[in-house]
Formats: sequence, C-alpha cells, structure tokens
Amino acid sequence: MLVDPSGVLYFQGSSLASNDEELWRSDGTPSGTWRVKDVLPGPEGSWPSGLVWFDGALLFHFPGEGLWTSDGTEAGTLPVALADGAQPLTFWGEWTVAGGKYFFAATDPAHGAEPWVFDGTTGSRIADLVPGPGSSVVSDFPYTSRPIFATFGSEAIFTADDGTNGMELWRTDGSAGGTVRISDIVPGAGGLRMPVYGSLYDASVGGRPMIIEHQPAFGERLWRLDSAGGSMQLIEVLNGQTPLFERRGTDRFSLFEPERGSDCFEAADHYLFFESRLNEPASIDPFRTDGAIGGPEEIFHGLPPREGACGHHLDRLLYVRKTGPQEVDAELLGIDAASGSSEVLLLSGASLRSRPPFLEMTGRQAFETPFSLYETDGTAAGTALLATEMEEFGGRIDLFLGEIVEVGNALRITDAAEPTGARILFQGDGISTFPELDLAPLGPTLVFVATDPAHGSELWISDGTVEGTALLADSNPGPASVFRGVSADRYWELRDPRLLGADTYAVFAGLSAVAGEELWVTDGTALGTGLLRDI
Repeated sequence: MLVDPSGVLYFQGSSLASNDEELWRSDGTPSGTWRVKDVLPGPEGSWPSGLVWFDGALLFHFPGEGLWTSDGTEAGTLPVALADGAQPLTFWGEWTVAGGKYFFAATDPAHGAEPWVFDGTTGSRIADLVPGPGSSVVSDFPYTSRPIFATFGSEAIFTADDGTNGMELWRTDGSAGGTVRISDIVPGAGGLRMPVYGSLYDASVGGRPMIIEHQPAFGERLWRLDSAGGSMQLIEVLNGQTPLFERRGTDRFSLFEPERGSDCFEAADHYLFFESRLNEPASIDPFRTDGAIGGPEEIFHGLPPREGACGHHLDRLLYVRKTGPQEVDAELLGIDAASGSSEVLLLSGASLRSRPPFLEMTGRQAFETPFSLYETDGTAAGTALLATEMEEFGGRIDLFLGEIVEVGNALRITDAAEPTGARILFQGDGISTFPELDLAPLGPTLVFVATDPAHGSELWISDGTVEGTALLADSNPGPASVFRGVSADRYWELRDPRLLGADTYAVFAGLSAVAGEELWVTDGTALGTGLLRDI
C-alpha cells in the first residue's frame, strides 16, 4: 500500500471470488474507491508491486507486465516502454529513488538481469555489466536473497556480480560512465555475504554508508564507504563467531521500521554504536566508532547477555546494560556519542517493555519498564517517572493530543492530575474483554479496536476521557466481529497492523456476512464507518 501526497491510498486488491489482484485506489469514500485498471483481464490478475510516488505520479510494476505509471485513472495508467522487451524484477528491495531518478533491475533474453534507470520519461539499461545473456544483478542465496538497491545521496548503490569479482557493491548516477564498482571485499570471484533479509546498509555515519558482512575465514566485519565514495574500507573485524547480529523479521509493532533483532546497532551524532556478541562464554562488548579505520572503541567489556534494541536522543545513546542474571538486573544508560562517557539514567530494573522501545516526543523519548512509564532527554537530570501501574509486560505506546496512550490489557492515557499519572479509558479482563494492539489517532479522536462478549471485535473511539470512550459502531451486530478474532494474550499477533491511519481517516480489513472480508474505512464517526467497496 502507498498513500500519495494528496492522501489517496493505492493498494493491491481482488474480488472475494477470484485471485484477480489488480491496482486499486481510495480517498476514504465509497465514491472515491475504484479499481484503477484491469491490466491483465481474467481471473488471475496482474499483482502490482513496488509502488512508489515518483515525479508526480505512481510508479509500479507487474510480474511479466513491465513497468507502469499512473495518475490514478484508467486512461492515465500506462506502461513504460523498456527496450528489448525487458521486464523489471519484482521482489521488494530491487528498486530505489535517488537524484530524481528511479533505479531498478530488469531482465531480457539478450542481456540478462542488469541495472536500469527511469528518468520520468524513458527507461533505459544503465550498463550491461555481464555482456550477453548473462546477468550481473543476481541472487546469491542464502547470503543475499535478492539483488538490493539503496539510495546514497543523488546516486544509487546496488549489489552486482560482473562475472569476475563476485557479488560486490556498485554505485551509479544512471549513466554507464558513472557506474563503478566500489568494493572488492573478497578479491577474485568470491563475493560479499550479507544477511538474507537485511537492508543494503544498516547505518550512515557522516553520510557514509556502513555495512556488516560475513566471511567464514573472518567472521563478521564492519565496512564503510570512503570519503571519495570510490571504495569500501574495512573498519574492523568484529568477531570470529557467527552470527554477530541476530536478524528478525518485521512484526506488527514496527511496520515502518524493521525489527533489528536483539542487537544494538544505532547511530547517534556522528558515531555508530554496535555490539560484539560472544557465544562462549555468553557476553556482550559494546563499541562505538566514528568510521575511522581500525578505530572502534570498546565502551564496556564482558556484559551479561541482553535483549532489546537501543535508541538515541540527539547526541546520546540510550542503552540498557545488564548488571546480573535476573531480568530486573538492568539499568538504562545515557552514553555521550563524542566522549563515550556514560551516566545511569535509571537504576536496576530498567527492563524495557514498550513497543516501540522508545517513543519520540518533543525534546525527549518515552519508554516503559514493568508497571512504569518514563521520559528522558538522555541525561539523569532529564529522566523522570510519568506514570505507574502501567502494563507489567509492556504494550504499544503512541502519542495522542500531546499525551501518551498505552494499549495492553487496558487502554490508558497519561494525565498528571491522576495519582498514578495515567487514567484507564478501557479496562480488559484478560479473558473475553480486552483492547487490541491497534491504534489510529485521527485528530481529536483516537480510534482503537477492542473485543467484548456483547459486540465481538469492533471499532471503539475515545477523546481522552472516560466519558468520551465508547463503541464507535457495532458493524456486525451482536457478538459477531468486524475484525478477525484474536486471543486475549495476543502473543501470536506478529503481523502488520489491521488499522492503518492516514491523518483524517483509517482503513482496515472488515468482515461482513454479505461481502466477506473487504476494505473498510472510518473517519472516527459512526456515519463515516463502513465498507468502502465490495471489491
């Protein structure tokens, strides 16, 4: 899905009775919701993917149907002509926008899979790095599951194998002369090995990408792009063990930011912080670097293993340091990026539980520990308790009307006038009545999902007061639900959120006896809640 600058939602949809996946659009009203174009008539559909807003129009591709551009109308949805009948590769990660150009990979029988560029008018092959039908833009599973493109300033960086140097990093400005290999991490026909589902580079320090890759002979290594942008430089061999970084898939609490696993890999000011994790004996050594070759500085040595990502605020890293074997044996540190010095922000017991781990507010970050909500500006003096009697095992937190809302077994909102610092808007019993982990702040109205025996799983609203918290609409009257049911503990809900807010409205997949599961919309009112269209 993609929301354009005017607030129109574009998505892939099909009718209930078929697998006819095509491009649809919606402005949040039934009359403004329609299938943009039936590119591949019949029951199978064209399966649009790679949606991106580019040069004032929607750009996307269909497997086997090429690159397309659209203004949201059927007449304005047109294919982009590619020479030699080339077809874009269609997996996520195989395109990027940089310098007013769209970079992607495409393949044709005469040239194989190679890097291409679209300037808004013409799509063209940048270079045939492996002359003839061979391919330079290839998968190297299990080390890189697919070719990857990423933005670097006004240019693109991508992975390619020219047949001589193995899988390495390249950069391009969109011209053949401006396309050069920038790494020889493994001399000869060998190539770099990167996490299967990792991004091309994980952090940028001083505008220079830094990557983690693994070789059996060396283990995990940290590299950076040199100041001239012409080559990758080895900063440090981090660890001979594997894996140094434990990758995890995205979950429904981090739709817009990949879950980074159990490691800390965070940029603050002009420094990158990362961890070296040993398996035997189990321990962690946190480091910081400004990108200087051979220069990573060990901050601590031999810390007990910890779980959870770190965060930062301005020039200070927010880091949880384990002090013992128990879960409560943890303290939150503020580490100055420039000097590496640290101070304790929160004494033992700082086991972070909120999702996300840190919520950015104006001038500070909010976070949760068991039963407590805090705020910090990265200093001990600027760290304060906001509320008690919060969720023991954490919940989702978000901003609403300048306050923090938390959803777990109950829905709460911060209020300095309350004895605990927060008031309960909706109380669950943990069995049959509970709020679900879906929130959509729509101006003065908070829309959320809750389940109870009388109404099933339906939309509720709140204005931040107990009196103003109520069922929005019993869209499926009685105990039937407009949402697919979930368990009270919700531990299995590792998926995308079911309620997606877009400023003045939110969309969701709703159930009805007549239409089945279709796209619904709400503007926070009962009259503005309903089926967008029976697709």
